[in-house]
Amino acid sequence: MNIGFFDSGLGGLFVLHHVIQKLPAYHYVFLGDTVNVPYGTKSDEEIYTLVKKSLCMFFDHNCQLVIFACNTASVTALKHIQNEFLPEFFPDRKVLGVIIPTVEEAIARESKTVAIIGTERTIRSGKYNRELSKLDPRINVIALATPTLVPLIEQGLLPKAEEEAIALIRNKILPASPDTLILGCTHYGLLKVKLRETFPDLRILAQEEIIPEKLKSYLAKHSEIEGVLARDSRREFFLTKITPTYTEAIHQWIGEFPITSYTPKP
Repeated sequence: MNIGFFDSGLGGLFVLHHVIQKLPAYHYVFLGDTVNVPYGTKSDEEIYTLVKKSLCMFFDHNCQLVIFACNTASVTALKHIQNEFLPEFFPDRKVLGVIIPTVEEAIARESKTVAIIGTERTIRSGKYNRELSKLDPRINVIALATPTLVPLIEQGLLPKAEEEAIALIRNKILPASPDTLILGCTHYGLLKVKLRETFPDLRILAQEEIIPEKLKSYLAKHSEIEGVLARDSRREFFLTKITPTYTEAIHQWIGEFPITSYTPKP
């Protein structure tokens, strides 16, 4: 059995790159719903429909565990997938998101004032605010939607994305004096180096640095899942739209693996 990673774009691929560095032995299946990127501007119903179709592909490819390496899918669809879709259709499979591990990391760092940047849909959901408050009711949270960053990153315009992120953080987040900034979109990890250089006193949490260790810990606690996982170091890549950007990213970050075009079933 395999481990699946899902995202609408480059962010999930970047997370998988770091997971493979930490846990190279497993068989990974990646699906990027690149024809529908970005998810952050879509409705809950649209995202839930897209996610269900994608999950069927993962389960057809023997994935025992699937990671939503997408904050928007995690805040809009994950609960319904876990509570309704899986119990009815795939009761022996597991799907996890990225929100809870990130929140746990912020709390473990003893953060007092946490800022979050993410897509419009992620921020509007209030999921980060609620989960942080559950673990520490005294924590202060500042949440800022940054909808222009994902399109810039997807277009390969990293310097422009960095410039916009720096301006937004400086003008709209720093006045609240946060000690921690959560990059609440897996795409934003591609901006972390420049952001840390610009704001050295701000603790910046990037999900590709959090998820690998959290996944390792999860598998150690769930031998019923870890015990059935293949250890053949295989990687499979599926995209709903193959572009030179994604081909280059896969080859640069992970290796010269073939990429298969995937069209979800109606």
